Amino acid sequence: MANRFWVGGTGTWDATVGTKWSATSGGTGGASIPTAADDVYFDANSGGGTVTVNTATRVCLSLSFKGLSGTSNFTGTFAQSGTGSITISGGLILSASTTYTYAGAITFNGVTSFNVTSNGVSLSASTITINGAGLTLTCTDAFVTTGSFVMTQGSINGSTISVGSLTITSNSLTRSISFDSMSFTGSGTLATIGATQTNLSFIVSDFYITGAQASARTLATTGVFYANNQNVYLTGSGAGSISFTSGATTFVNSNVYISNTGGAAISLGTGLYNNIIFQSGTNTVWSNAASQTLTVVGNVTLTSTQGSNTLTPAITLNGSIGNSQTITSAGKSFVTGAITISDTGNSVAYTFADAFSSNAAVTITATGTVGVVNINANFNLTGATNTLTLTAGNLSVKNGANVTCGVFSSSGTSTRTLNMGSGTWTITGTGTCWNLATSTGMTLNAEQSRILMNNTSATACGFSGGSLTYYTLELAKGSSTATTTISGSNTFANFIDNTSTAAHTITFASSTTSSFYRFNVRGTAGNLITMNRPAAPTPVLAKLGKGIVCYCDYITLGNLTPSPATNTWYIGANSSIGTSVGFIATDAPSSQSVLGIGGVG
Repeated sequence: MANRFWVGGTGTWDATVGTKWSATSGGTGGASIPTAADDVYFDANSGGGTVTVNTATRVCLSLSFKGLSGTSNFTGTFAQSGTGSITISGGLILSASTTYTYAGAITFNGVTSFNVTSNGVSLSASTITINGAGLTLTCTDAFVTTGSFVMTQGSINGSTISVGSLTITSNSLTRSISFDSMSFTGSGTLATIGATQTNLSFIVSDFYITGAQASARTLATTGVFYANNQNVYLTGSGAGSISFTSGATTFVNSNVYISNTGGAAISLGTGLYNNIIFQSGTNTVWSNAASQTLTVVGNVTLTSTQGSNTLTPAITLNGSIGNSQTITSAGKSFVTGAITISDTGNSVAYTFADAFSSNAAVTITATGTVGVVNINANFNLTGATNTLTLTAGNLSVKNGANVTCGVFSSSGTSTRTLNMGSGTWTITGTGTCWNLATSTGMTLNAEQSRILMNNTSATACGFSGGSLTYYTLELAKGSSTATTTISGSNTFANFIDNTSTAAHTITFASSTTSSFYRFNVRGTAGNLITMNRPAAPTPVLAKLGKGIVCYCDYITLGNLTPSPATNTWYIGANSSIGTSVGFIATDAPSSQSVLGIGGVG
């Protein structure tokens, strides 16, 4: 083992013996080119100029630009030419006073432990390889290269590491990577992890994808690449898209913070995440492939500056770690990405914190102890086919929020509760668009809600109420002539159909009793509303409470039975009762009580 000092100013690493290398600092030369057993020094006596590695594979035990005493004033350039590379089996010390542009490969090997001290200097675009059985390399300060970082065997640890890309080769050798943070600054594939990783320990607290790249960046996470309970920061300013790919264990319970200001599209691969947070000023489009589903055990937070409304991932909110979860939309719409709230037994709260909009389905279900889903502001599923489904759990609408969806469905026998609030539920779909046909296990608190059946299409729709009690059901059919079917022996505080402009039909299911405190059905001249049954047995329309039914007109009756049977159901002078008995086709006498004449409640 010997010391080798560069004393020749400008020159090449493999310079002629006696001109550039010395055994002492400031010596006159005479030393051989460094070998793998030699410590190499560039110091205050090295002279200015450019030192070039110009032949294949130069080696040394350690490489230092620090100098034997104090800080080096070596201000030349340590450069690469051709295919030059350096293998180091000892330590590396850079100097802040050194201009370092060497871009050749550097391999750290050996069987011992040593340090790398960068002193704020980047290893330029060098490919850095760790390949030493039993080697432990400790970075005493920030370790930076814009080239690739390759782990074959050995260990590297420290506080921060910044690399262009990461490659972990496929083998079963013992490897360990441990840093507080790892930054990826390159483009293209940022990480390539081999499939065989039986002895890899990968511990990094924070991951960063940074830079102003214009081309696409992909964090390819094959093999056993995990970010378990850690943070992922997408902080670049370039227009190049950023995507995570591969397996469901990519980011396990990790936080993803997105603040890319270049307008790049973000795609988060299938995986288990803690929080997904878009930070202010992102101008970012969140656009996932249809096949990718994100499972989130924390919060999803968007920002108003995020970019166009192409937020497409399918998301499952899953309270498996017992945290309450919140979706904050900030005025942005979730597009084509279904959202599932799947409580797994921790009885946590899930909250839509502000106005929510999506043109996909939202499903609330549970596999264990049921949590609570809170809708705190207006909730809108655009499109007549998009369904809000309550399979199990507790759904509460608060703060007078309105709910819009194509279909609301809560059939089944699981224990579930629906607190409808005081806003309007607008139902825009066709078919059975309010579906509580099987209401076993359902607790429905209608509160002062209004269900607005807003189907103006030519296709029939249905209200299957599950024989429960509702506050207001209003049919707003516009110019539609389609039939609306009311199924179940339901109770309504208010039943209203008085704004339609075309003749249409209301069918009450056979063998049911529909009960009303206020009943307000009113067609117009030439646009009669037909009320009938599909078949025998005859359904019953029952007036509850005080007063009479008296704000109805322009009705044509089929076979229906009123209750009470006499002096209650006045359906207007422009109506006809057909074969029904007990209805009165006149205006109500003015002396009668007008309690219960209708209204929206």
